[in-house]
Amino acid sequence: MNQRAQRRKVDEPPAVGAGRSAGVVHVQSRQLLGSLGILTVKALVVLFLITVASKLLASPESYEGERSWVEHENPTNTIPPAECVFVHANTDTFILHYRTNLTVREVVDASKLKGHLVRVTVFRKSAPTGYRVGEVEVLTQRQVFSVAVQPTNSPAFAVEPEDAFLIFTGPHNVF
Repeated sequence: MNQRAQRRKVDEPPAVGAGRSAGVVHVQSRQLLGSLGILTVKALVVLFLITVASKLLASPESYEGERSWVEHENPTNTIPPAECVFVHANTDTFILHYRTNLTVREVVDASKLKGHLVRVTVFRKSAPTGYRVGEVEVLTQRQVFSVAVQPTNSPAFAVEPEDAFLIFTGPHNVF
């Protein structure tokens, strides 16, 4: 038999009979399961990447987000939650014990950003989550204070227990 005849014989489907339909179903189901497996793995990888990206890129700039992040990063904290001040300063997080007359300057100086120009935003548990302007609801994310703080000034602001501070350095246009 020449090569052309052998190739035609290999390329031809098997003869009609009991073995052919079972073989075709078996091959098709294996191909289908294989492609579903690949699709399932791809879908899981994409879902995982989206989840990771959303966690990394999502800004937790709300009271709940800042507080939960600081608590997560400080699992050995022993200060009662009602006496905590939660601080997220760039990549540093810590919890201060609240005391009467605690100032924004003292909170900034407790961070690694002491001596830098920083933006301080304070979120408060008791602040309203939004307000209405006509027909539009404006969300404030419980933000009660936001100001640029020079290394030498001490803004007048009454820190309360359970306040969540977001302190960051960054491009000058955010100040």
